[in-house]
Amino acid sequence: MYVRFISLLFIMTSVVSAAPGDVAMSFPNPGPCPSGMAFDGQYLWSADFKTDSLYAIDPNSGSVVKSMESPSYRPYGLAWDGSGLWVVDAGENTL
Repeated sequence: MYVRFISLLFIMTSVVSAAPGDVAMSFPNPGPCPSGMAFDGQYLWSADFKTDSLYAIDPNSGSVVKSMESPSYRPYGLAWDGSGLWVVDAGENTL
């Protein structure tokens, strides 16, 4: 049993060559001042406090799929809870 586990572990580590901190892909942010990021299982959401906008980004291509005005004046954080996108407003200390 122990030998099988070690063999499986060796095979898995030889297949996965990425290490923590490795950059797998990058693309430019749609706005000049990104201030929050969240992933909803399909899209990467980016908040930008300079444009007061939220952007849905296709993580495979980096293209903006959807953009909308932020519901707050100063979006400074994003979170996805499994059904909704939450925006933190740093100017008014609201969620």
